[in-house]
Amino acid sequence: IALARALVRRTPILLLDEPTTGLDAATQAEIVNVLREELLQKKTTVVIATHDQRLIQAADELVMLEDGRVVQRGTYDDLLHTSEDFRRLLAEERAPRARERGRPRLAGGSRRRLLFYSHNGVGVGHLQRQLDLATAYQRRHPETAILLATGSRGASMFHFPDGIDYLKLPALRMVDRYRNWEPRDLPLPIETVIEMRAETLRETVRKFEPDLLVADFMPVGPYGELLPALDELQRQGGSPIAGFRDIVDEPSFVRHLWQETGVYDILRSHYAAVCVYGDPGVLDFAEYALDAAAGVPLHYCGYLGRLERPETAEGSVGPVVLATSGGGADGSIVLDQFLNAAELLAPELGGRWLAVSGPLMADAEHERLVRLGDRFGVEVRRVVPELRLQLARADCVVGMAGYNTVCDVLSYRRPAVLVPRPGPSQEQLMRADRHRAWQAVDVVHPAELSGPAIASAIQSALSRGEPPAPPVSLDGLSRALDVLDAALEQSRAA
Repeated sequence: IALARALVRRTPILLLDEPTTGLDAATQAEIVNVLREELLQKKTTVVIATHDQRLIQAADELVMLEDGRVVQRGTYDDLLHTSEDFRRLLAEERAPRARERGRPRLAGGSRRRLLFYSHNGVGVGHLQRQLDLATAYQRRHPETAILLATGSRGASMFHFPDGIDYLKLPALRMVDRYRNWEPRDLPLPIETVIEMRAETLRETVRKFEPDLLVADFMPVGPYGELLPALDELQRQGGSPIAGFRDIVDEPSFVRHLWQETGVYDILRSHYAAVCVYGDPGVLDFAEYALDAAAGVPLHYCGYLGRLERPETAEGSVGPVVLATSGGGADGSIVLDQFLNAAELLAPELGGRWLAVSGPLMADAEHERLVRLGDRFGVEVRRVVPELRLQLARADCVVGMAGYNTVCDVLSYRRPAVLVPRPGPSQEQLMRADRHRAWQAVDVVHPAELSGPAIASAIQSALSRGEPPAPPVSLDGLSRALDVLDAALEQSRAA
């Protein structure tokens, strides 16, 4: 009543001391929602002394006190990434949560355990992103046991470091824009395959007992397949983290899809945090209705960049031009026209021309491209060892506008020509346009795609040379690991 009276009167300064302490859960939630809304409106200066992490995460600025002295101040994200004391305080003050183990941990139970989930409906992008995170985490914490659950058929072609293994789920194919799916290989009803995947995920959580589950892109999975695993994780006392690339899709479509599939409710009820592997200058997730009022902490980690640039290779006669199509399931869209461009340019420019078709390209399609490459002086390979090293040393990169490709060209500052996938998702078109506006890349839109168009863009990229440093953070791996560490500390302290 006192809070309502103060808000109705539009008190210019509102001082609150532990406003949620001693209340039942429903009333706590009401108070938190009211204060979050008030903080967003910024019509009243609100100063709160609190241990409630929901309010801490909604504040514009935090002040840490010790013996009456200010010892730290900053935003939630800044303190989370820079202050060990702040992370320790979060772990100590988190509300207790029972860890209802059905059995004692196995020998070595103090070891960290992380489960990374990627549904993988088209290519290998989700798996690559999760493996990058898992590898970086394992380097920071070598004792960690890490398991990746993926539906990608290309998983066996990736290198998994010691301490990291993967669990292959039956593969799915997306029929339309994240709503409907079908089995990619098994001649079974989709209901049966989803049930198999869901039971496998739940049993994996039950037996593996992860401290953290990191879900990429789909917090509930196709047809909600991840929900039983999330419930089991919650029963055990583990914490899930939802990770998203810089752009999901067109905002109005995403808002409708997430409302329809219950994503907002599951994020609020199950997830400890959301990591965006991007920058609000590229796309602000408030456009997806994910902001301070969404009920789950949101962290812009930055792009998952490769901060170590390899040494330049010995000079070659002419440019090194590399084309890649990611997983390759629909890679011939780009590689066909790249080969036509090579026919126009290679005789004049010389150099080395290499096309990497990807592990998921159909055999017949790959062989057709190999024959074309032989005619036009282009080496066509399905996979190459250390593709990123090859990309980092290329004079020009041609590829789709997928998240991982863009991360690579931004990290290594390679002249690049991007051909965004035409649809149905608008993600690549949006990403390509935003990065072209910064003069980071050349873009050939799908409607304009042809050999001469690619050739012209390659010439433009080669003449311009190394692009300027991008106006976005590439330190996403380190910042994302900070979020995972903080969530794990909180989970173990509960």
